[in-house]
Amino acid sequence: MKTDSTGLRTQDSSRFVFVIPLIMLISALTVILLYLIYYAVSDNYANRTALTLTGNALTVSVGQGEISGDALEVRQVSSQGVAFASITGITLSADTYSALRWTIDGFQDDVVIDFIWATQTDPGNMQKVQLTPSNDSNALNLNAESSWQGTIVGMGIMVTGHLSDPVIVHQLKLQQSDKPALMDFLGRFWSDWTFLETWSQRSVNFIEGMPHKALMPIVPAVALWISLCFAIYLGLFFTRRVPLTLVPFTVFILTGWLILDARWQWTLWNQLESTKTQFGDKTPEQKRLAGEDGGLFQFILEVKKFLPAEPTRLFIITADPYEGTRYLRSRARYHLLPHNVFSLLSALPQHYQPGDYLLVFPPLQDLQYDRNAQLLKDKHNNLPAKLVHQTASGALFRMQDRPL
Repeated sequence: MKTDSTGLRTQDSSRFVFVIPLIMLISALTVILLYLIYYAVSDNYANRTALTLTGNALTVSVGQGEISGDALEVRQVSSQGVAFASITGITLSADTYSALRWTIDGFQDDVVIDFIWATQTDPGNMQKVQLTPSNDSNALNLNAESSWQGTIVGMGIMVTGHLSDPVIVHQLKLQQSDKPALMDFLGRFWSDWTFLETWSQRSVNFIEGMPHKALMPIVPAVALWISLCFAIYLGLFFTRRVPLTLVPFTVFILTGWLILDARWQWTLWNQLESTKTQFGDKTPEQKRLAGEDGGLFQFILEVKKFLPAEPTRLFIITADPYEGTRYLRSRARYHLLPHNVFSLLSALPQHYQPGDYLLVFPPLQDLQYDRNAQLLKDKHNNLPAKLVHQTASGALFRMQDRPL
């Protein structure tokens, strides 16, 4: 009896060595086939790959704008005659999108509206192409733009010129014009799974792990793969070709978990190498300058040279401090420590003391400074102030006593 039982267990073990890898391979091929069929029929591919940004998703960083429903109204340009409205913190592959369709009202003579974007390899260098209205369809062939390549980390519009009426951004829609061939589909699956996500402002709360709207998201794909492995093995059991045991099910689950964990660890390793390159062997100040808000930190360093050594009261005025410029004013407040900073203003403060400081950035169209009278004015108020420091990024003022 013992000999027969041992022989049976040996036979089952040798069968498992062959059957389990075969089931895993068949399931993997089936998952790929199912995804190919899903995208080949109907409009599933177009709906999945289209990226639609409504105007209210954009943030005005230079100039002034206002959200109106789902649209963004760009109302004023900066003193340099330009306005920027963009979205950052996104990661998408330029190869995925070959066409841009937009819905924008307010095209005017002597006003140029450009579509802008930044790439992961050169995030500080803005790329742009002018948008020209068409009677048929407002579309742009992105494949014709040589700089539309790699990973896109930000996009939006730039308005240049004198605005007599607001420019209203309703929608920006990125599309893939045609369904790719079979090998292109497989290449896209592979590029999605080997995509390297970089750190961003969202990383503290969200880790996507894959490009935006990946065709074959790794977690659902692995879950489907494990389910198919289960189904195939149970089918073999019911046809009495394999015994019912927990071993193969355990192997399927552990393999799926290891695939996800290996992908995660590979991403972390590459992010570590990227972080070492960006911040390694640098002083604390150099690390801040190398960070995402390095430009802001450089500006604050210049401002702090004109502030007292002892902590003082300082007001920060930004456009839309609760939404569009929340990140900028929060980081500025952090960099200005240990000064006592109040950063929730979009207009001149109603209560202040002589000797308080006022930092305005970026420059606001409604805020004017009379150098001769040393008065800082907006639509509702004017305050005596002395201009202490000014750059293209903003200006620092010191509040004065009101003349008797």
